[in-house]
Amino acid sequence: MITKQTIWLLGAVGVVLGYIWAFEHQPEPEPSEVPMLWAAFKPADIRAVQITYLGTNTFRLEQTSGQWRFTDPSPYPAQAAPVMALLEDCAELRATDYLKPGEVSHLSDFELAKPRVILRLERDGGEPLELRVGSEVLLSKSYYAQAPGNDGVFVLPEQFLRHFPPGNHVWRDRKVFHLGQREAAVDTVTIRNGPLRMTLNRPATNQVWSITQPKPVKRGNREYIELVLARLWHWEVQHFVPDQHATQLEAFGLRPPTAELELRQGTNRLAWVQFGHSPTNQPGLLYARLMNQSNVVIVARAELEPLRAKDWAFCDRHLASRFVPSNLAHIEVTANESFTLSQNTNGIWSLTAPAPLPADQELVFELMKNLGQLQAVNRAAEVVANFGEYGLAQPSASFTLRNFGGTNTVRSKILFGATVNNSEQLYARRHDEDTAYTVARADRQRLPSWSYQMRDRRLWQFAGKDVAKFTVTLGDKVATLERNNVGQWTQPGRQLSAKETGEINVTLNQLGQFQARDWTARGDDKRGVYGILEEKKSLTLQLRRDGKTIERKLEFGRRSTRRNPYAMATDPLKQEPVVFEFPVEIYEDSVFDLFKLTQTR
Repeated sequence: MITKQTIWLLGAVGVVLGYIWAFEHQPEPEPSEVPMLWAAFKPADIRAVQITYLGTNTFRLEQTSGQWRFTDPSPYPAQAAPVMALLEDCAELRATDYLKPGEVSHLSDFELAKPRVILRLERDGGEPLELRVGSEVLLSKSYYAQAPGNDGVFVLPEQFLRHFPPGNHVWRDRKVFHLGQREAAVDTVTIRNGPLRMTLNRPATNQVWSITQPKPVKRGNREYIELVLARLWHWEVQHFVPDQHATQLEAFGLRPPTAELELRQGTNRLAWVQFGHSPTNQPGLLYARLMNQSNVVIVARAELEPLRAKDWAFCDRHLASRFVPSNLAHIEVTANESFTLSQNTNGIWSLTAPAPLPADQELVFELMKNLGQLQAVNRAAEVVANFGEYGLAQPSASFTLRNFGGTNTVRSKILFGATVNNSEQLYARRHDEDTAYTVARADRQRLPSWSYQMRDRRLWQFAGKDVAKFTVTLGDKVATLERNNVGQWTQPGRQLSAKETGEINVTLNQLGQFQARDWTARGDDKRGVYGILEEKKSLTLQLRRDGKTIERKLEFGRRSTRRNPYAMATDPLKQEPVVFEFPVEIYEDSVFDLFKLTQTR
């Protein structure tokens, strides 16, 4: 039975539950609709970006011909990558929340009455896009923002602001020179270093660099000049001096500047930079004024130092003008002997004076290589009035290269003079310059002085079967071998084995085809110099050709520094005997065994 008290208690519980339902329970809010922040666009459509901080600090960039440049507060090339990163982020930007106009009472509550940042994007064929960014959302990594035409307030993710630079200098192109494709058009470089001035020029007619200042005009080192220019194209600004301080030129050592660099294409100035002194305690850096933009920056000193070198650093030190071997008709040499090498229409070189002889093609090309690579060590005198002082009026040697043509015009001529103060250098000059140079004696010694040094290193050619008889002499011992009527080798007093016969035939074939390692000397009087008289080793071969007997003789001496034995040979071209280095591998593997025949009787 339910008592009156129980009924009252149940009623009280119902009242409490009703109160809780009415006043404590809040229904789930309806999802908020976040409208589009701005109309869709493509980053490539944007032609200008303007950013204003706190209503006062504004910078503007404009894109022309695919290049971004600052136009405000001062003209300056900009980096494209960070600009495009901001635009791509803007194109994908979505608000995370939205406050309707009725929920916004005062814009100042969101710091949007005077926005912290205003971003304006100008595009082709459409109204500008604008975004105003206010304060940070409390306890949230978000920011309030507003777009024109919408009185509500958007909430944007914090990471969107990571693309906003703290100042315009962050987006400036850090290159010192902003020439782009015009880098290749630079044909005049002028460097002023204190009172010194140097000008490099590359005429459009031949594209060959020369030093036109200081006078006289000098040949330019193309590889070095282009290397220096390549370094300039990669030269970067280390720090930008704030624009408000850029007028303090005296403090930076820029009034007057200590050095200047100017790049031109013809009469059109492409770039001009002035250099001052180093910042305090930073000797590796320099203040520089980029005259195209009229602002002051700090750059690394290292790229400037090559430009401050004397003009000799930029000079072409090759003594021979560049040549194409196939275009040469003659190489005339005047040294211990005068001789001429000539190239026929088939590209084969031969000695034509003082006597016609086959030339060694490898040695000729080595000569051309050495002449082409010959460089001066230094410049002894830039303008010489009396070459006799350097032994160049009557040079000790000269090498003349003549091109094919009606008059066989001189392509290049190098003359060598006296020794430089008992050193390992010689004076030298070009025929078309009034300058005396010094060259390494070793470079001159690589060039020939006698005609025999250029002759074919293959003294003779015959097959082993052409040898009818040979004599081996070792001291006072002599062994003679000859073929019998069936072509077998015989030696008086002993029977040759099949192995010995085979080895003899191999050796004779090698003797008929060998090539001297290097020419050393010529003349009968050189036997004593190279140990030939002392060693008393010789091979005399008798060949049968066309019913005639021909004799070929080799005499061997001591070893050279390269371990090749010196040898002297009779000359089949009826020149005087020549001394040369005989190939050590043929000597040790084959010829040495022939001398053992004198030990077996």
